[in-house]
Amino acid sequence: MNTYGHVIKFERIRQNIKQFQLSDGICTPSYLSKIESNSIMPSEEILGELFERLAIKAVKLDISEVEYFKYVKNVYFEAIAKKNTPEISLKLSDILKTSYLFENPSYFYTYQLLIMRLKLFVHNIKHDSTDYITTISKFVLEFDNYQLFLFHNSVGYYHLAKNDLVSSTVSFEKGSALISSINLDEREIADISYILSSVLLLNKRLIAALEYNSKALYYFNKELLYFRSIECYIIRALIYKNAMNPEKAYELLKLAETISKKNNSYENSSLIYINLANIFVVKKD
Repeated sequence: MNTYGHVIKFERIRQNIKQFQLSDGICTPSYLSKIESNSIMPSEEILGELFERLAIKAVKLDISEVEYFKYVKNVYFEAIAKKNTPEISLKLSDILKTSYLFENPSYFYTYQLLIMRLKLFVHNIKHDSTDYITTISKFVLEFDNYQLFLFHNSVGYYHLAKNDLVSSTVSFEKGSALISSINLDEREIADISYILSSVLLLNKRLIAALEYNSKALYYFNKELLYFRSIECYIIRALIYKNAMNPEKAYELLKLAETISKKNNSYENSSLIYINLANIFVVKKD
């Protein structure tokens, strides 16, 4: 039995509406509470009125929710593997226009977490991350370990964008602590390893940063994901620079420059040359 109760509850909390406000004139608050917990099946009329009050549009696609869920997850995998922002931005826009409703609560929660991660990834889509994270955080007790992993990672990226290094590090480490208990895709392991190497570098925890960087770099090199490999080499160079080894840092930055030119991947060129300039300053050249 399913009533879309999880969808109603999520939207009600996101819109900051109390149960008595939403149920007024439709049903009793206690009846709404049972609907939201998926413990009863309301009539089509009541369900329609609740949807209308929350401005929820039921969308039907010529695709099962399992197939649509796989599509959204593949967009997420593509985003963390290639970081092709313009392409992912277009796909995310289409996903947000669709507003697919999942009958399966587990799919619904994972979908919302993937959307949150993609919204944080695509910087040119205007949204209120604080509002979205606040809403999703109300459901953490219902999450499985994979959903918690996605949640902590997104919160980590959110705090990092706000320049809150302490909160960001705590969130990413909470996410990484769950890795052994879930069956993660290699792309996810490489992505979390990369971001951990970055935040640990900022925290001056250089040995741990280098270990995580090696894990990420191995995968990105193996899969010929040049953009992500270049990112890793830059972080690796900064780790060695902070470890007072400018020669190794210079070597890694030149390698990043070579890969960048060879594969016409110039997005990080400014970072490469700024850090090369800093190395020359250290060498008094």
